[in-house]
Amino acid sequence: MPNRFVDTIEAETGVQLYRFSHMTHGEYQDDKVEVEMKKNLETLIEAMKFAAANLTKSGKA
Repeated sequence: MPNRFVDTIEAETGVQLYRFSHMTHGEYQDDKVEVEMKKNLETLIEAMKFAAANLTKSGKA
């Protein structure tokens, strides 16, 4: 979901921000927690890969 504040922070600082679901939106679904946590874990993995790649590039790994 686009967010102009996040876009501004990323543009001005060069920091990559990642969005996690807090699971408090939308209608009730039996599998909501499972589905949203799977997406959160995928986002976390993406963020960790990004951080690791940047540490390697900067020679700090």
